[in-house]
Amino acid sequence: MCFKVTDFYLQKTLFFSYEKLRVVGKGAFGNAVLYSRKSDGLTCIIKEINMHELTASDREMALNEVKVLAKLDHPNIISYHDSFEKDGTLMIEMEYADGGNLAEFLAKQKT
Repeated sequence: MCFKVTDFYLQKTLFFSYEKLRVVGKGAFGNAVLYSRKSDGLTCIIKEINMHELTASDREMALNEVKVLAKLDHPNIISYHDSFEKDGTLMIEMEYADGGNLAEFLAKQKT
């Protein structure tokens, strides 16, 4: 479940516990960024969604995405790890699938 980080020290602790590696994708709401979690070296994706730039309806959709992701548990679906909000940016931490995306997989199957 997403929580809003209001304590400045806690915000810094959460966000600085990750090392940003590179942007791996861009979407309508924000960027998908590859991070390394410093506590255990886990490579993960954090979707960064600037909530200030969204309409009220789009903000609701972004928060609903977190709720849905948190409920999903299937080996063929990217795992949700955590989410938090920092300085108006919703950060959704998810599993990193280093094998590419579905479109790339299907393109390889055709060749």
